[in-house]
Amino acid sequence: MLVTDKISKKLPLFLKSVLFKNSSWGIISQVSQTVLLSLFFVILARKYSTAEFSKYIIATVLYQLITAFSAMGLSQWFIREIAVTNNKKDLVSKFLKIQLYFGVLFYLINIGCVYLLYKDPFIRTLSVLV
Repeated sequence: MLVTDKISKKLPLFLKSVLFKNSSWGIISQVSQTVLLSLFFVILARKYSTAEFSKYIIATVLYQLITAFSAMGLSQWFIREIAVTNNKKDLVSKFLKIQLYFGVLFYLINIGCVYLLYKDPFIRTLSVLV
């Protein structure tokens, strides 16, 4: 009985903690994103032929691989710096400039990789649009 009493006393405190609230929002957003993305892919798979859908998947997967590198850990850096910096306006400006430069750079890298790897004009066009 003693262990269950301790757990029942600490559980409400844990549910009210900042850690639990932040973690809950993160989990809810990940689950929602996964469900909506799965629904999107199911709709696309039913709407288009296998060949068209596979080309779309190729274009988006290559984009996602390149995008994983483009973040460069900037969001974690920004969160750490915003808490300790005095001039938040300059930090936000610097962050947005870096994000823009990395975004353009990796977009061009993505397009370059697609043009080197694939001859299909449909995949190339999708990659430019994605």
